[in-house]
Amino acid sequence: TSSSFDTGTESTSYTNLEWQPTSQDPSTAIKFQLAANNDNATWNYVGPDGTASTYFTTNGEALPSAFDGNRYVRYKAYLATNNTAQTPSLNSITINSYYW
Repeated sequence: TSSSFDTGTESTSYTNLEWQPTSQDPSTAIKFQLAANNDNATWNYVGPDGTASTYFTTNGEALPSAFDGNRYVRYKAYLATNNTAQTPSLNSITINSYYW
């Protein structure tokens, strides 16, 4: 789970989610959930359909408009492997946004 990122304004629109490396060993997987709010205290992590049962799994995936209008954002990264000799890797994550 990440720390909070403060965009500095509630007039934020979130566009897409990107991470590096963009591909993993076939025996590993990485997926994400995001949470956003204006109080920096209430964190409900959700995937692309706005529920806790889905995950962002495609690099560059568009973020739903439900995140828009929120100043603070966090992510949870879920890393998994089917082969103990292989480990998924996460070097960086970018939550793209703009202000209106």
